[in-house]
Formats: sequence, C-alpha cells, structure tokens
Amino acid sequence: KFFGNGNHSKNLQYLLKTNPFMAAALTENGRGFELRSFDTRDPHAEDPSASLYRQIISCLGGADHRVNIRFDADMSIREIRVYEENTGLLITKLNKCLGWKSEEVDKWASSALYNLGYYASCVHANMHVLHYLMTAALDESSKEFDAMNEWASFYATNVPNKYGQVSDLLIRKQPELTDLLRQGNDGTVKDTYALLTGSSGFGANGDKLRLILTKLLNVWTNDPTNYIANMLQVPKDKLVKAGILTEFMKHHDLIPDYAREIAEALKSTDEDKFGIAEDRLKIYLKRCSGFTSRIDSLEDWIELMTVTGIVHGCTLSYSRLFADADILRWRDIQIETWQAPDVNLHLKVLGTICGMDEHRHVMSSSTDVVGQKYDAKLQQVLDTYEEKATDYKRQLDVHILHSHFQPEDLSQDRADFAGDVGMTYDRRMGSRPRLS
Repeated sequence: KFFGNGNHSKNLQYLLKTNPFMAAALTENGRGFELRSFDTRDPHAEDPSASLYRQIISCLGGADHRVNIRFDADMSIREIRVYEENTGLLITKLNKCLGWKSEEVDKWASSALYNLGYYASCVHANMHVLHYLMTAALDESSKEFDAMNEWASFYATNVPNKYGQVSDLLIRKQPELTDLLRQGNDGTVKDTYALLTGSSGFGANGDKLRLILTKLLNVWTNDPTNYIANMLQVPKDKLVKAGILTEFMKHHDLIPDYAREIAEALKSTDEDKFGIAEDRLKIYLKRCSGFTSRIDSLEDWIELMTVTGIVHGCTLSYSRLFADADILRWRDIQIETWQAPDVNLHLKVLGTICGMDEHRHVMSSSTDVVGQKYDAKLQQVLDTYEEKATDYKRQLDVHILHSHFQPEDLSQDRADFAGDVGMTYDRRMGSRPRLS
C-alpha cells in the first residue's frame, strides 16, 4: 500500500522503523515498544526522566494529541490509548486482543503521525541552529588553512539562511494582546504564522519549547560522538532485532572512519596550519553563548556534523505527511472546514521538500565550482566515502524494487514509497533532495 491512501497505521510503522527523527521517539515497553506522548503521572513532562518526545508534545495545545501507542517486538500495533488534553482522563482505548476496527486504528495512527511530524520539525529546526554555529566556526577557524577552508566554505555559504529561517519563520515569541490590536506590525504577523509556535502554525508553547531545544543543543555539543546513543531510547540490540533504522545505521557506521580519515588527510597536508585551525575551532565553539561545547577536535566536529546531516536528510520522508488531509486535520480536529491557518501549516511544511542543490550532501566529494577539486589527499577520502554511501543507496534501491513492487507497480511513483523506507539519504546537507 502506498503513501496517502489512508493506511496510516502502516505508514506509522514504516516511519518509526526507517526515519531516525521518529525512531528516537520510541521507548521500551515490556516485550515491545511504545510511542508515549502523555503520562498521567507527569502530565506536563516535567520529570527529568521524561523522553524528549513527551517533552516536546507537552508544548502542543489542542484536542486529541495525547495519543499513546504500544507496539509488539515486530512493531505491529498492540494497543492505543487516548487522553483528554485538559483533564488527562482516558477517553479511548483500543486493544488488538479485544478486537478493533481498522478505521479506528488508522484514525489514531494519523493523529500520532501529526504529533511525530511536529516533533521531528522541532528537532529539525534545532539542527539548523547547530549547523549554522558549526559551519561558521569551521569557516572562521580555517581562514589561514586553504585546504580546510575550501571544504568549510562549501557548506558555510548555504547554511546561514537556514538559521535565519528558524527565528524568522519557525520559532517566535507569543504576541501580546496590544501587539495584535496594532496595525502594520510585521513582527506580530510573523509571530502568529510561525510554523512551530504560531497560533496559525502548530501552536506550540514557544517559551517552553525554547528551553527544551536549548537543552537538546547542549546534549549534542557536550557529547559530539554519541549523538545516536543520546537520542535513541531503545537498546541497540532491540532495534536491530525489530529491523529499526537498518539502512540508516549502515551510513551511520561509516562516520567514525570518515571523520578520522578526513582529519588525517588535512593534517598531513600541513600539520602546523591544521593544529592552528583545530585549536581555533575549539576556542570558537567554547566562546559561543547559549550553549557549551566539548568539541575537542576536528574529528569530533565531523562526527557531529555528519550524523546530524544524515538525519536532517530524512526530513522528506515525514514532511510530506502534511499533504495528506487525514494528517493535516489534527491541527484543529474540532473544526469542520479548512481555515487559513491550515493552509499556512500545509504550505510551510511542504516547503521543506522543494528544490535542491546538486552535489550538496553528506560525504559529498564535489565543490561548488564545476571541475574544481579539493586538496588531493582530502579529495581521495571524500571520493572513497561518497562511493561507499552511494553504493548503499544503490543496494537499497534494488532491494525495494524487487521486494516491494510487482512489475505492474513500477509505473507508479516508486520514490514516493521509497522515501518512507530510507531512500532519502541523498538529501543535501542544508538543502533539499530530488525525487528521482
């Protein structure tokens, strides 16, 4: 079954198994897993043990977002519980063992997909902030080391505008009543229509969300080589057994050697300039306000940028959920007709799947100038790892075509399905992917 046909329970399972943004929302539960957005013992997710997913969902207002779904070890849905947003009372409970209607399961799965899309968009926005700070640091620190600066500036030229979009279009303060009454206040319009915090967007509590995302930024920069371990809530052996993030982890496992070999290549080019640039990089990041940094080497920098770049590349497979009316309706499930705020959310989220820059992707070996190469030693490492990553993509493409499609299906948009099972790794860091 293909994306967009109402099979939301299946899409939910695929996204939780293949998209690293969403897999990070899963927690352990007995013999399986749980997507828990609400806990009656901690309704505002204030306990330090609250998962990041539950914390971020607690910022979201509106009806019917407090949806908890339990899965068996094979990721099949076992139970659904829905809680009233104000009282915290259980209002719906579905259990596979007791029998249920598939339409009811798909209904609440679509609500969970809305929640996950919002959650992933928050983490995605935080990555834009991280990437801006990181690329600015490397670009500035390597000014006197051409071999490194050529590589740094390749990304630095494309990232700053994404950082500006976070404060301009995604997360803003809640407008005051006096601001709303004033005409000609451009800032108030932006506050209202901000994708994550605006009342005409997801409508999250901006003050609370900022604190959560600031803490998250610090988690990333304080432990730069353990991003996945810090984000995932389920032990690796259980993820492997359930087939969760199988393709993603192939790319992830290239990262330590990739980081080490790039650092070695640049260091062998000019050890003195490399040492100066690396020291400046560490100092620059430690002097940034708003977060603390324990990034102590270029290898650390590369590991964190690469893993978050690959995760960022998986935006496509969830953002197009909001082209589906069944998902978008949960912005305000209590109204019967579409309103301007629904259109605002629809267009802004779908904006993330438009356009791309050729050759801008994690482990890319290309420069911005056709025919221009990096320093020879760096170029060799980049060529090697781009080919390794590309080979994984080719293998997955073949697997999908032979495992999931009948001959008559091949005329359909295979990319639409493939995006849900891991084909978005061709995503450009700081830009958008192609669908072919």
